[in-house]
Amino acid sequence: MSLQAKDLLARLREHKAGLIVGGIVLALLLAAGPVILRMEGLFSSNPLKHLAIGAMAKFAFGQQGMQAPSVAFDGPEGPMTLARLKGRPVLVNLWASWCQPCVKELPSLDRLQLAMKGEGLSVVAINMDQDKDDALYFLAKNHVTHLALYFDSNLLMSIALHEESIPVSVLYDASGREVGRYVGSTNWDSEEARRLIAAAIKPAGEDKHSAEQGQ
Repeated sequence: MSLQAKDLLARLREHKAGLIVGGIVLALLLAAGPVILRMEGLFSSNPLKHLAIGAMAKFAFGQQGMQAPSVAFDGPEGPMTLARLKGRPVLVNLWASWCQPCVKELPSLDRLQLAMKGEGLSVVAINMDQDKDDALYFLAKNHVTHLALYFDSNLLMSIALHEESIPVSVLYDASGREVGRYVGSTNWDSEEARRLIAAAIKPAGEDKHSAEQGQ
């Protein structure tokens, strides 16, 4: 584990420990919430589950329906929250320039944004480096041209998502509710990824409307 990764893990754990100051019971509830939701997901059927194959085999639906975090981070035009993007589907990805799996994954997210922009998808890749210039240099060096730079050196989004490792990607529908998440690196430009995302962001009733049109 690199020094940067150890620092990230230490800072995340420090933030979590700080919850105890606000009350032990509250801290336990916050920590247990994601676990409970993941357990519920094991026993609930999901119409998209059959699409979690290949590159999407580890896509988890355990926290489906949770509202997107309201924490602020830096966007291309200044501080923002995910609420600004409500009304369109969003794939949030947490990454850092020192994270090798992130470095491997990012170009596929860049291609995904280009491929599915016409379908309304916004890929929000949030960088967690300490210095924004490091992120800008990385994007330019690796010719990542379709992803805007979002920045969160305070790790607020990672904390809000209850995730201690990166990369992690969370898909939200147009109403701002979680569809599912993928912990780790994968190929987001794969056929499996595009198929799952397309099905997840399809407006309700579209299949029925298409069937009626064909009659």
